[in-house]
Amino acid sequence: MADAPMAYLVWQPIGLFLEEVLGGKDAPLLFIVPFIQRRAIARMLDACRDTDQLKVVTRWRAGDILSGVSDLGVYDELRERRIPLYVNDRIHLKLLVLNSNECFAGSANLTDAGLGYAQHQNIELGCRSLLESRDWGHVFRIVEESALVDDTVFEQAKRFVAENETQPEETLATKPFTHPQKEFSLNALPATADPLRLEQFFCSTSQSHDDPETERRALHDLVVFDIAEDTPSDSFRAVLGERFRAKPFVRAFVGYLESKCRLRFGEANAWIHSHCSDVPLPYRWQIKENTHILYDWLAFFYDEIKWRVPGRRSQVIFWEPA
Repeated sequence: MADAPMAYLVWQPIGLFLEEVLGGKDAPLLFIVPFIQRRAIARMLDACRDTDQLKVVTRWRAGDILSGVSDLGVYDELRERRIPLYVNDRIHLKLLVLNSNECFAGSANLTDAGLGYAQHQNIELGCRSLLESRDWGHVFRIVEESALVDDTVFEQAKRFVAENETQPEETLATKPFTHPQKEFSLNALPATADPLRLEQFFCSTSQSHDDPETERRALHDLVVFDIAEDTPSDSFRAVLGERFRAKPFVRAFVGYLESKCRLRFGEANAWIHSHCSDVPLPYRWQIKENTHILYDWLAFFYDEIKWRVPGRRSQVIFWEPA
């Protein structure tokens, strides 16, 4: 990756600094913060010029939502702005990721006291820096463990608070909600347009790209397919193919394709939707685009798999053993 800019510390009031950053051209991708208050995040979002790609990850443990440090009203705020909310009960870090791959990490939660909006504000500290490839590895693992909040989960959370607000915290489970579990997540799908482009990125001396999203997609795939930094260039393609074919998601989809012999594009999309849970991927994800990408990867690494567009009809993928 390109050399990171010099990191520097930011002291209170952190909220004013973040408003200035978010009001610039560098749009936010991820807010990963355990404690969020509706009024505080609304002020942050009002400062943003662009929230089209933003996804928010927070923490909803029993004690968090019962005490109010995790504000359930945040879901309503984000839904009104069409920003998806995810929960991850293990997070304690506070991280804001920007479209340029820069980030802001620190001690402050998105609360009035943490951001310096309250009369009695906390003493907080943060640092602006650039995410390296090893940092993206940690981010992608957080992504994998996060679950989307929808209306059903939100109503479960509200009922839980109503039924347990008078109960001692020690009697409550740390994970009061159950999220629908699917076999895989969207994080399991390749993100780079094709394996050769990923190989080109890996073998590049700088491992950087003019487009930060292209860089994130490549780093995603290197992490997901567990490609070590010291993998010899002449072995990269073979190692990637082995890791790709070994992925449970890939094996399951290939098995389904083999049983059907051919799949229309809509059938493949439906299978992916029914088997994969949503996660807060830090790049633009669209089911059609990523299914096209998956087709190209499958055709590259499996001699038996081919795809074509018969006539004017939609793309069809085939299992054609020799």
